[in-house]
Amino acid sequence: MVVRRTEMIIAFLILLSPVTALPVAQVIGLKNVSARVIASESTLAYTNTLMHTYYGASNGTTLAQTAVSFPERVIGFMAPKGLCGFFSLPVPVKSGTLLTVEMTANNPVNFYLLSDYLANGSGSCKVSKNPIMAENNFTDFTLHWTAPEDGIFYFVFTGPTAVILLADHGSVRPVEESATITYPTSIETMLSTYSTTSTMSSTVTVTTPLYLKATSEHGLLIIGAIVASLALLLTVIAFARRTH
Repeated sequence: MVVRRTEMIIAFLILLSPVTALPVAQVIGLKNVSARVIASESTLAYTNTLMHTYYGASNGTTLAQTAVSFPERVIGFMAPKGLCGFFSLPVPVKSGTLLTVEMTANNPVNFYLLSDYLANGSGSCKVSKNPIMAENNFTDFTLHWTAPEDGIFYFVFTGPTAVILLADHGSVRPVEESATITYPTSIETMLSTYSTTSTMSSTVTVTTPLYLKATSEHGLLIIGAIVASLALLLTVIAFARRTH
């Protein structure tokens, strides 16, 4: 029984011998742990511009224009032989009214603009009163006239037997309107400068592994020799006990 135990111990020592075992290199822990912080900072600056305009105001009146109702119409007259016929048309207007009237006749006629009523014609082609405007011997004529005051004025036509077409071509009259007029008085400019700073950081952890270094070849030989000597000694003792 003792011999059997001795042989098992010898075999176990041989297996543990560094001569027969392979060198081992194994990570058994963390040697160093270090943290590194990386930070970056950025600054953004900008300028805000504000403009203020200040206004003044005043009350007054303005003049606008509106169309005049001058309907299209056809007039005419019969003239005695050797004489001129006569036709008078009253036209009420406001001061500042611009009359634009196209006159088209089938025979040459005369036109007079009067401020007073002409009762009748004398058979002559000319009027006795001093006209404001006159156009003689026409078949196509466009009147452009601005009334100097409120009132009734008269279109007077004379000539041989004729038919005349009157057509409005954009007559207008002024209209006075009350209004509030605004106007800029001053302008103010304001500058404001702003800035923002942003900081970003990150942490990097660095570790260094710890290794178990393999025993050098010289050390293995020494350990191997010691183990072999122990194994030889145990063998001799076992053999000596067996022979007794």
